[in-house]
Amino acid sequence: MLPLKYLKISTTNKAELIAKVAEDAGITKTQANDALDSVVEAVTKTLKGGGKVTLVGFGTFSVSKRAARNGRNPQTGAVIKIKAKKVAKFKAGKSYRLSYNYLIQREKARCSGVLLFFLPTFSLTQISQYGTRG
Repeated sequence: MLPLKYLKISTTNKAELIAKVAEDAGITKTQANDALDSVVEAVTKTLKGGGKVTLVGFGTFSVSKRAARNGRNPQTGAVIKIKAKKVAKFKAGKSYRLSYNYLIQREKARCSGVLLFFLPTFSLTQISQYGTRG
């Protein structure tokens, strides 16, 4: 499998996500913003209550407990105690994982060995255009 460090991974911020939802659903950006805020609030409230949220085909949000442990102060090197805490976690659903892994494997198959050195500057689309074999 092609290491992720060779691929340019793009990120999407909230404004871009709202614009995409508004466009796809045929609603205004304000309505899309309200819908996204509602989803985030519902997930947050469920997790704070100790529950989990499963979106079939996408993944599951849940709460995980981290045990207390010892750490080190990076400036002084002194041992410090880190308290136990609960953290939110996300596990991608099977179909989402498979589709992502399929994309990576497909791009790997299309890339020539010579191009691997230059991949950090290419997007997945550019890889498929310039990295195909004969």
